[in-house]
Amino acid sequence: NAARAIGPSLTLAAFAITAGFLGFLPTDYRGVAELGLIAGTGMAITFFLSLTLLPALMSLLKPRGEAHETGYASLAALDRMLQNHAREFTAAAVLLGGVAIAILPSVDFDFNLLNLRSRHAESIATLLDLAHDPDRSPNAMDATAKTRDDAVRLATSLARLPEVAKVVTIENFIPSQQEEKLALIADAALLLDLSLNPIDIKAAPSDSENIEALQQTATALRKAAAISSPTSSEQAVALATQLERIASGDAALRQQVTAILTGGLETMLGNVRSLLQAEPITLESVPPEIARDFIAPSGEVRVRIYPKGDPTNNALLHSFRAAVSKIAPDATGVPVFLEESGKTIVGAFAEAGFWSLLVISLLLAAALGNVRDILVCLAPLVLAGALTLATCVLIGMKLNYANIIALPLLFGIGVAFDIYFVMAWRQGNRALLRSPLTRAVMFSALATSSGFGALWFSSHPGTSSMGALLIISLAWILLVVLFVLPPLLQLTEKKP
Repeated sequence: NAARAIGPSLTLAAFAITAGFLGFLPTDYRGVAELGLIAGTGMAITFFLSLTLLPALMSLLKPRGEAHETGYASLAALDRMLQNHAREFTAAAVLLGGVAIAILPSVDFDFNLLNLRSRHAESIATLLDLAHDPDRSPNAMDATAKTRDDAVRLATSLARLPEVAKVVTIENFIPSQQEEKLALIADAALLLDLSLNPIDIKAAPSDSENIEALQQTATALRKAAAISSPTSSEQAVALATQLERIASGDAALRQQVTAILTGGLETMLGNVRSLLQAEPITLESVPPEIARDFIAPSGEVRVRIYPKGDPTNNALLHSFRAAVSKIAPDATGVPVFLEESGKTIVGAFAEAGFWSLLVISLLLAAALGNVRDILVCLAPLVLAGALTLATCVLIGMKLNYANIIALPLLFGIGVAFDIYFVMAWRQGNRALLRSPLTRAVMFSALATSSGFGALWFSSHPGTSSMGALLIISLAWILLVVLFVLPPLLQLTEKKP
């Protein structure tokens, strides 16, 4: 009985959705292909259970039936208006679709993975702080040159670009004008030698000498405070008070203060001594781990290029990549990976959409038997898709790696609703809006939107944008199916 009552429309819808999802398998993007396999298989299993397990459970549990025919009797007037003004509604839909298609070229894909993460998370906030430092930017690019001289020339050209913050090669680790600099360092070493390496070293002061020095300094500070400005006077008195407290304390307190104030002095003096012993730097003296990063065993030399500006700004990254590629066409790096992978994903979804549309069209042709009904099934789907993407442009929502998954789901939900209405019309139902079918479609849409709507409130920007796009697409599907499909069926119906 279940198969006889809803079998034809349910079977056609299930096969169309399954075929549509399986049409994703030939795409180059593995994520889309696996999504198609999972969704298509799940749809086939759900179809089987809908005609077997669900009727069995209803027979076993015997849910109470409806007292009256289910539907929306209050929509009868709207049904009549759609039939009487079918041309006007269809013309409005065509106009709206034309506007949406004109907006489609402005749809933007956000390829920056950082924008999928919440900037309020401590890890991402820290990463962004570090990324704004040109020395630590994750969006640097790399080019190669055959020789060190070629690398210097390439780096000089790249450094002139306004989009580039700096360029690094192996030459940056080998100082220029070394003879002049070493001579200056030698002069400094000669002048500071007796200061850094004295022949005689005075003995450390005794505790009584430290007390006397503290008291003398405190007295001098109080005298200075008497003739200083209010702010300086206040600070001098505060310091004098602290010194007097230290002088009147025990020897352990003074030793602790001495360790705090002079603990790093010996290390600092040792660093100065090391700096004054500088030697000539050559490629051979550069640490091997650094040299290997910039000169390959084959002899190729790496040129590291850092971007200028906000690392999360896609326009800046695109300009940076484009400017560098003009001078170094073979340059690669994170900006190239992100932008090209974004193009691959968008292309994969476009290819998946084409194959799905083709397979669904063939299936509808076999089931419906005429081109008119096929076009009537597919036109609302195309219109809802165009309106969804146009809405994204108007509200400033960009497609990304997360929310683009909403598009194939839009395809599956939309084609099912279309098929239900077309099959009902072919069976003679002309009052679609007030029929039980519309109630079923509304409950189905509400259940779906409840699940998707929960994603909208996620703190994860990528997940939140997925929920938002799914709700937008579902809203347009309902509007198109309820207010465009019936007038379209009315206009395309063969007159007796």
